[in-house]
Amino acid sequence: MAVERILRIVKDKGGAAVRVLCTDFEVPMLNPAELAFLTEYAATMSPVAKDINILQAETNVQMGWLLPTVNLLITKLDRIKLSLKYCKPLVDALQLGLKMRFSHVSCSPV
Repeated sequence: MAVERILRIVKDKGGAAVRVLCTDFEVPMLNPAELAFLTEYAATMSPVAKDINILQAETNVQMGWLLPTVNLLITKLDRIKLSLKYCKPLVDALQLGLKMRFSHVSCSPV
């Protein structure tokens, strides 16, 4: 992800490297709050992206993988949410969307 790359540059080379890039490309520098948000965003979306890649695989994926993957993702997001400051609404929206989308297949028939 592009966000992960920006964060890696900040971590490896410091804020000065990003400042130079922003100056070269004539874009505003990211402030500390924006960098904190991007850090949380990357941490939140990383498990989502990984699970989507698992489910999009063309081989070795059956329907039996869907619900366990979705349920595990919801659990991962619950754990991540505890340490978030900025991205809690994003986690809430992701979890609500997953629950609404897959509620009809996750309910056991009576």
